[in-house]
Order: sequence, then C-alpha cells, then structure tokens
Amino acid sequence: MNDKAFDLLSRLLLVLILLVSIFPFYWMLANSVKSDMDIFADPLGLPAEAQFANYLVAWAQADLGSAFINSAIATGTAVTLIVVTGALAAYPLARMRFRGRTFFLILFTAGLIVAHEVVLIPLFNLFNTLGLLNSLWSVILTNSAFGLPLTIFLFWQFFRDVPLELEEAARIDGCGSLDFLWRILLPLSKPMIGSVIIFQGLFTWNEYLFALTFLRERGGKTLPVQLQVFFSDYSTNWALLFAALVMATLPVIVLYLSMQRSFVKGLTAGAVKG
Repeated sequence: MNDKAFDLLSRLLLVLILLVSIFPFYWMLANSVKSDMDIFADPLGLPAEAQFANYLVAWAQADLGSAFINSAIATGTAVTLIVVTGALAAYPLARMRFRGRTFFLILFTAGLIVAHEVVLIPLFNLFNTLGLLNSLWSVILTNSAFGLPLTIFLFWQFFRDVPLELEEAARIDGCGSLDFLWRILLPLSKPMIGSVIIFQGLFTWNEYLFALTFLRERGGKTLPVQLQVFFSDYSTNWALLFAALVMATLPVIVLYLSMQRSFVKGLTAGAVKG
C-alpha cells in the first residue's frame, strides 16, 4: 500500500470513528425536542416539530438547578483535592530517595484494582458512624480516594523525568521542597494537570453508585441520581429524560473543549525524557 492510499484510508477511518462518536449525542439531542409518541415512531430521525419546552419542563420537574449545584460542588472540590494531594504524594516518590519508596508507590497504585462495589457497604457503615450520610462530603471523599491512585502515578511519571539540574539550580537560589514543587514542578505540569482535571472531572460528574447510596435526601442529590425522577414503576418520560441528559452533558463537553490541548499534551507528558 502506497502513502496516498494509506493516507486516504486513514482519513476515511477517522471520519467513521468521528461519526460513531457523535451519533449518541445526535440521537440524544434529536429526541430531546420530540414527544414520547414521536420518539417511539421514529427514534433515529429528526423531529417534525421541535418542542424546546421539554427543557424547561425537565428543569423544573427534576429540580435540576439544585442537582447541578450539588454536582458542581462535589466535582470541583473532589478534583481540587485529587490534584493537590496527588501532587504532594507524587513529589517525594519521584524526587526523594528513602527506604520503602517503591513499596509506597506500589501501595498507592494498587488502588486502581479496587472495585467500587467491594467497599460500598464498609463505606456506608463508616459514613453512617461519622454522620456523613446525606452529605456531599461522603461523595467527595470517596471519589477523591478513588481518583488518587491514577493521579499519583501520572504525576510521579512526570516529576521523575524533570532534569535534576533544574532542581539543583532551584536549591542554589534558596528554594525548598515545597517551593520547588509550587513554583517549578506544578507550572511545568500544566498539561498533566489538565489531563487529571478532565479524567477525574468526568468520573466525578458522572459517578452514580456512591451518590445513589450515600445521598438520599431530596435536594441533596447529584445530577445522575436526580435523573431518576423521570422513571416510574410503569413508565418513563423519555422526552424529558433526553432533554435533561443534554443539559447534564453540556458542562462535560465545555470542560473538554476548553482543556483539550492540555489533555492531548498531558497524554504524552513524561513519555520522552529531556
């Protein structure tokens, strides 16, 4: 296969992947402005008459305002904790020499293999004892704990490849360990931080199991759990559900589009040593 044929095949493959990727959002967006009858009659087609009132009805019926606020607080706080504590934990593992360093790195990253379902009941009992049930802190702390293993590993991989000469020069200028981390390593790590924010932000925003288990009071639920109001024992209001899903997806899309350059750079950060 010559270069031109390979280039054409690659472009066609990319177009196919793009179409497959955007189809679910098209399907969700098209059905969000239909009636239930139109959805069952033609679930894949465009609406004959757009019903934008579905968005207003869905927003009011599900009290999406409070759910958006709860999800934003939980996501923002958890991601902040993950970035700060992940960087602080990765720095000594990557830049300092002490006995047991490899053991601690393995111990931290071993959290990647822990299934959420395994710790669900122990965490429920723990938060019940601490009085944190029906509090956003139960979701924040749990999502932060599950987000730390990958974050520590990513920061460790990036920090260890920063030239030693840069740290030595900073030490000569009077930088301590925290100063070097704050003033030099973290600014250099902006692409990695962007990747962590996107990864962990998506996970926390869409997290369902812990939020369903720990948050039971009306008005205190996050967005994925609040969408249950459109389901009943015998029917589902699909039009309103699709409208709510579109609104719930928009912040995620905005987050990715605003940080996509950092995300792409962060994927390759630390892959090539300087």
